[in-house]
Amino acid sequence: MDIFVRIKRLVVARQVVITEKAETEMVVDALTPELVYESIINAPAIFKTIRSRK
Repeated sequence: MDIFVRIKRLVVARQVVITEKAETEMVVDALTPELVYESIINAPAIFKTIRSRK
């Protein structure tokens, strides 16, 4: 199974864990978990962006 399809299915089933780092970034960008889920479900592809230097 394509990993992107698997991620979308997990998001639809709400079987995801939002890490503390992700929560911090969501606050900075004024995003709710629902907005993040909707973005993943509706995205044609995911392009990873690394903002952290840790």
